[in-house]
Amino acid sequence: MKYQPPFGRESEGDSASYVNGNPVEGRQGSIPPAAAFEYPMRELVAMISKSKIAPSDTDLMQLVKGVRSQAVNYAQDTGSQNNLSVSFDPPIGTYTLGLPLKVKVAVTNTGPATIDAGGAQGRVAVINMKGASLEAGDLPGNGVAEMVFNGSAFQLVNFLGQGGGGTGPTTTYMVNIPFAKDVSTTPNIIDASFTMLPGTYTLKAGDPFLVQINNTNSGSSLARFRTQGGALPDQPIRANGGGTAPLIQGDLAKDDVVLFIYDGTQFWIQPNPIITADITLNIPSQYATPEAALLAIRRKSIAQNAHVTLLMAKGAGPATGYGGQPGCYNTFKINHRDADRVIVRGEMKIAGNLTGPMFAQTGNSAAARAADSSNNLNMLRQRFGVEIVVPMSIGGNNIGVMNDGPGTPLVQDILITGPNVYSGDPLNGPRGVGLAGDRSMSVTNVSVWGCDMGMFGSGVLIASYCFACGCFVNGFHGTANALYGTSNSGAFGNGGAGMLCNQNSWIGTFQCWTNYNASFGFGCGDHSQATFHTSQSIGNAYVDIYAGPVSHTIVLSDAAGGGHGTETPARGVLSAYAALISVSP
Repeated sequence: MKYQPPFGRESEGDSASYVNGNPVEGRQGSIPPAAAFEYPMRELVAMISKSKIAPSDTDLMQLVKGVRSQAVNYAQDTGSQNNLSVSFDPPIGTYTLGLPLKVKVAVTNTGPATIDAGGAQGRVAVINMKGASLEAGDLPGNGVAEMVFNGSAFQLVNFLGQGGGGTGPTTTYMVNIPFAKDVSTTPNIIDASFTMLPGTYTLKAGDPFLVQINNTNSGSSLARFRTQGGALPDQPIRANGGGTAPLIQGDLAKDDVVLFIYDGTQFWIQPNPIITADITLNIPSQYATPEAALLAIRRKSIAQNAHVTLLMAKGAGPATGYGGQPGCYNTFKINHRDADRVIVRGEMKIAGNLTGPMFAQTGNSAAARAADSSNNLNMLRQRFGVEIVVPMSIGGNNIGVMNDGPGTPLVQDILITGPNVYSGDPLNGPRGVGLAGDRSMSVTNVSVWGCDMGMFGSGVLIASYCFACGCFVNGFHGTANALYGTSNSGAFGNGGAGMLCNQNSWIGTFQCWTNYNASFGFGCGDHSQATFHTSQSIGNAYVDIYAGPVSHTIVLSDAAGGGHGTETPARGVLSAYAALISVSP
């Protein structure tokens, strides 16, 4: 449709403008020819009709609906496989640049395809968005393909990808991760040469490497990777799940193929989950505290033939003990699924286990016990290099050492000291060694001084060469179904009993001492049983051997251990409250 100028100005062509008439000014308005009305209406009606809409005077939005429908650009393919044929109304005269078509495909293509849409150029190629020929399945049967003429071919704009397998153009990337075998003969150094990397290669964050390990590591390790004619800088290795801590024994296991990922400063690996050999973790040179070391190994299992020892250096702790003693350690808890193979050991000033005769034992009066307590603390500090300080508090972190998980860890060669002030709450005040529920511990050459309770709680306690002295209540106290087995251990000068159990518990001694305590030396009560074997209990303020209600204390060969003094009830006589002390010769 051409522009229709006003009558009388046809010679001006498209530049002739219409003007409005104005009688006041005496200006005559433009006279439009009939074509100015007819031609636009016919164009609009044609657009509406060709859009498959019946023209109507009651709907003045039909042109918008026709344009929106795009019906004039849609056609159904009537051609053969790989050779589309479509016709349009009105027919296409020439394929113009940018001409869009929407074609419902009749048959899925099996390879390169063409289309004839009726233009003067005839049949032309159909290509993908990268300009390449189509592959099988790119034009699925009954699918609507949208394509635009690019000057020589119709290019798909809703390209499904190779074989119709995606929602857009796809590219397959094959990543060949460099692989090499570790040739190091030195554990904790991974030495691998990657011949596929040029000598000019530089590490970048995200770079991956696969290495078959030659040696199981024993601890902190580094990667020494080489390229063609060059060497990359040595890099530290960290384990996923281990934070920034160094590797632990077994993180890199011999013959494992391990993926190393560089983060810009170090390599990260997915560690082997098992500690396979004995290792020692040093406190505080490697880990600041025992709990930090325990947290580090918690991500790993410990093989049945391996043990992990946490060695606490003497005089190197951050805490201050009773009387201003420097270099002490804070309390800690043990928790590891393989705690049976965990050892926490302190460094001794004078090697060797303590025995009963080393302790001052002069009497059970308050004055004698106070003097003995002071002398015993001096003696203990001369021998032990590691001292754990228990703070004055009710509940909370007021237990020197306790097992808070499964298994039976071993704690040895440690002195635990309290505030040397009674809290007033013996069941919840400061304790040296604590047990709860079904937990268990083994303690060797561990002494407790100045707490409310020396070793207290339910669970299972195996103690050898362990002592509680100068405590304000009891030395050893097993309660609530506890099982306490003690050997070569003792309780001296405590404010209550030396060793006892109650509430369906058992305590036994072998070659032990329970002397000069303010209550009784050894016994049980409340449906419990105690066994006193080849041991000594003398000088206690109330009684030396005791059996309480519905309980039984058995004395075996007490003479060999130095014997005992007083006892209640009388031996061999069942008391009115069902208490019994029986003696074996």
